[in-house]
Amino acid sequence: MGNYDDMLKRLVTYRKSLGLLQKQIGGLIGLSQEQYSYLESGTTKITDKNLKAFSDVGMNIDYLLTGKNYDYSAEELDEVLGEFDGTDRNFAMKMLAEVIVERFDRIDITERENVAEKNIRLLTAISQSWNDFSMINFVREEQNCSQIEMAQRLGIGIKKYRDIERENRYPDAEILVNLYSMSGYQPTLFMDVQDRRLMAIKMIWGALKSDEKKNIINFIKAIKKLV
Repeated sequence: MGNYDDMLKRLVTYRKSLGLLQKQIGGLIGLSQEQYSYLESGTTKITDKNLKAFSDVGMNIDYLLTGKNYDYSAEELDEVLGEFDGTDRNFAMKMLAEVIVERFDRIDITERENVAEKNIRLLTAISQSWNDFSMINFVREEQNCSQIEMAQRLGIGIKKYRDIERENRYPDAEILVNLYSMSGYQPTLFMDVQDRRLMAIKMIWGALKSDEKKNIINFIKAIKKLV
């Protein structure tokens, strides 16, 4: 499904498409031209911090690592959730996830086929764990393997794996490419670059019928009046 060398080729192509020299993009992410060139050549592995820096300057991490573009646009959701702050937003988003999970079985079968079954399993797991959700733990359970087996499949030590599963650290680019090949889930779901709970909601939102969307939006607006 993907490999590290392909990702390095995309990194070079991506940089050139932005019209940037190695020195320029290196400067944007806090590296010298030489340090950055080591990333592109594969001499130095791309770390989670490098990926976070790429994301901060607007690079599409999912595309870089997978070669695919994922659409997370849902303006009506962004608008209604934008009316909430802090813990109220967190609560509203959790209610939103639970409503989508609960309503999913009622969606017309033609529409439901447009949503990968794995995405609803993901949102269900997120809604059940919410603040304590671990993406790599979810994938490990989906793969039905132990932590030791998962570490071996990813080619890392058990201590490093356990740190990643607890989300004390995030996967580097090589691990993310392997996780994508293993699970099919977007790499940014394993990282702290944007709220994956909202990402998971939006991955399903587009398949909902207009009437379903309106009902759910009205439900979230009703929550706003109560909090």
